[in-house]
Amino acid sequence: MSRGKGLAETDMNNLRKTPLFSSLDDVIDGAIAFLESDSLLLVTTADLTSVLALGFLESALLDRGISYSRRILPPQSHIPPDQVDLIPEQSGVHVLFIDPWSRVETNRENSFIIAPKPIEVEFRNSSTARRGRVDAVLQCAVIAAELAATGSRTKRCRPYAGSGQWLMESLDTT
Repeated sequence: MSRGKGLAETDMNNLRKTPLFSSLDDVIDGAIAFLESDSLLLVTTADLTSVLALGFLESALLDRGISYSRRILPPQSHIPPDQVDLIPEQSGVHVLFIDPWSRVETNRENSFIIAPKPIEVEFRNSSTARRGRVDAVLQCAVIAAELAATGSRTKRCRPYAGSGQWLMESLDTT
């Protein structure tokens, strides 16, 4: 009996298996591979949503023993609207940037951006597709869960997985 219960709990707690993430497999897999790089730098702005997303990634990296450094930039409200290149250029360093406002664009080889992604979901009991966005915090929660599923720090962060959707005022619509 306990063996079946463990399997059910694992499936229920795996956010990646939900319909929300079926179209984001490439993003999740790409982020996981990127986070396993050498010379990793995590960068974000000093905003609640950004720091929550960063917390998920840091917890998973600590649980896995992956070394990294972090840089927190001024809050998004203090950055001029026309400034879009916020990713620091450092030779030989892989930079993961958390961008909850979809402001940053880059074509650098050694960078990866986690930003809200549009999705379309069809539920079993509905004939219409639902459209919405999966925010950076929820994406980072799934990435962290995939990277360090049994990590103690990662497990403690799980209750906050939906907080980014709530902060971006899209929890009811996604």
